[in-house]
Amino acid sequence: MKSKKLMNQEEKRILSSVVSRKILKKYDLMKVANEMLGITEKRLKFNSLRRKDDRFRRRKYKNSISDKVKQKVRDFLEKDNNSRMMPGKRDTITRNKIQKQKRLLSDSLKSLHKKFLQANKDMKVSYTMFCKLRPFWIVDPKCGDRETFM
Repeated sequence: MKSKKLMNQEEKRILSSVVSRKILKKYDLMKVANEMLGITEKRLKFNSLRRKDDRFRRRKYKNSISDKVKQKVRDFLEKDNNSRMMPGKRDTITRNKIQKQKRLLSDSLKSLHKKFLQANKDMKVSYTMFCKLRPFWIVDPKCGDRETFM
């Protein structure tokens, strides 16, 4: 075995990530690990805690959209000149126990995206992301959605 003076920090880190703190404590080998390998109890404790956290932690992406942008897109699409609310009592959509009145888009999403970018020149939102941020209650108009009586 190498003495603790010959091991660098990287080797200690790798070795402490492999060695289990629980086993060393069970067999009362913490002192031996410290003397022979130069691995402190603090380092082993940190690695065991980090392993537990890594299993349940979600990865955050750098290019994730902020809540401010999501709200701006939602507000833009809910404006009366971009979508209109359906008048009927049964014209609702429910998702995840959230019930909302249907709104029909007044134009294509492509042209609404261009209109959004012109209105908000400081924001850069791709067309794909713009489509993904569309709320579930704002839908494309279908032939049956027009309520006309003759």
